[in-house]
Amino acid sequence: MKANQLVGQNEVSNKAGIVIVLASLAALYLISSLASILSSIGLTPLFTSIIFWGLGGTVCVIVYYLFIIRYLYSVDGVKVTIERVYHKKPRPMIEFMKRDILFIGCAEDAIKKHGKIKTHKAIRRTNPNKPVAVVFKRAGEKQMLIFQPNEEILKAMSEK
Repeated sequence: MKANQLVGQNEVSNKAGIVIVLASLAALYLISSLASILSSIGLTPLFTSIIFWGLGGTVCVIVYYLFIIRYLYSVDGVKVTIERVYHKKPRPMIEFMKRDILFIGCAEDAIKKHGKIKTHKAIRRTNPNKPVAVVFKRAGEKQMLIFQPNEEILKAMSEK
């Protein structure tokens, strides 16, 4: 059984995209003004540039996570694939075989049972599905994936 699920913000319309870009530019302008004000009161150029790039980078990361990135969960007969989707282009994030799954449940139970292990997260706050943790073996080490699958994905993962 093959199952796919796209998780994240729906495609942004042209009008919304223009508003997002203008709001981001306005935020960067305000940050630049703040850096100029801080520079005029005697702070060093190095410190003001660190503030500018730090706050500007934060604005970019917020826009990126809220409006750009989505996740595509795919389960086919033998493997589970999670991809990051930028605009319409999926890029691989993680892939593992269904036979290598050791645990499926909540993250707290996974940590209790398997200890602290490398964790991959593919979740969105806007998704109504509850997060699910999957512990699997990959390249000889245990890893955990936290994602928000629908019933179809969970059913496809549990099939042998």
